[in-house]
Amino acid sequence: MTEAALARADASRPSVFLVEDDALIALDLAMQVEDMGYDVLGPYHNVATAMAALEEHLPDAAVLDFNLSKNETSAPIAEKLIATGVPLTFLSGYAPSDFPEMCGLTGQRVLCKPVNSKHLEETLGTLTANRK
Repeated sequence: MTEAALARADASRPSVFLVEDDALIALDLAMQVEDMGYDVLGPYHNVATAMAALEEHLPDAAVLDFNLSKNETSAPIAEKLIATGVPLTFLSGYAPSDFPEMCGLTGQRVLCKPVNSKHLEETLGTLTANRK
């Protein structure tokens, strides 16, 4: 993680960890989240870089694209976040009703792509509501 990213992570605004493998979607998502008043950590494009970043800093919340390139999924990232108490939501092109069965992680929020800005803002508000 860069010094700039670490500095953002220490800011008074809640931090949101982003994982998205599509560069255009990642950029748009990061700009939306930042415009909503959050510090953005990432976006990370694969499991290895995301997991390494989590060793440096735990965010207040996370938004994870489920299917990543090279046949990867963000399931290992989600498992680490869940184990450390970080709330998260998935982004997916799959129907939310099919998602828990597909990914093996039940009880997680799912936002459908393309993500609706209002739904994203409401979800991030909910995820960060108990931030200390």
